[in-house]
Amino acid sequence: MKIIEIKKRDREEGFTIVEVLVAIAMFSVILSVAMGSYLRILKNQGFLTAVMAANDNVSLAVEQMVRDIRTGTGFSVIDSGGGLIFKSDTGNCVKYWLYSESSSKSSLNFSSFNGDCSNAVFSGEKVTSDKVKVDELLFTLKSETSGGASFDTIGINMKISVSEKGMDYENEINTDVSPRKYFGG
Repeated sequence: MKIIEIKKRDREEGFTIVEVLVAIAMFSVILSVAMGSYLRILKNQGFLTAVMAANDNVSLAVEQMVRDIRTGTGFSVIDSGGGLIFKSDTGNCVKYWLYSESSSKSSLNFSSFNGDCSNAVFSGEKVTSDKVKVDELLFTLKSETSGGASFDTIGINMKISVSEKGMDYENEINTDVSPRKYFGG
């Protein structure tokens, strides 16, 4: 009698091959769905990291331009609004402009030249990252006169785009900058 009971217990406590195969199949389906979701999360995280880096880069570029413009004088918009030339507080001629290497690569460039702005030859350096494409850059110059003094306001309008991991992101930045005027001696 004991032998029969042991055999029954062994049989009741184990799994059949069909049960094991069903469990493995269910585990495989759940694992493949989870891995797909995990890979999508990684792709989105990489894209969002690239977008945040691009926004930080452009923010720093605009901050540099604003700082230079605030202390500059003698502003002139060139290239149908695609460039800005002015004298910095150190007396250098400064130029910001949109530089297009190709239809898919364009950047904000900066150059500084010691001398007269009217005949300056500029060789620029990029201000924006290679991963950021500056689609549009437009400078506008508005002058107002109040109490016999003229005040300039420079508008900066910039459209950027980032393509990363098969996804695209676009952003538009608009700001107005008023140079600081120092009166007196």
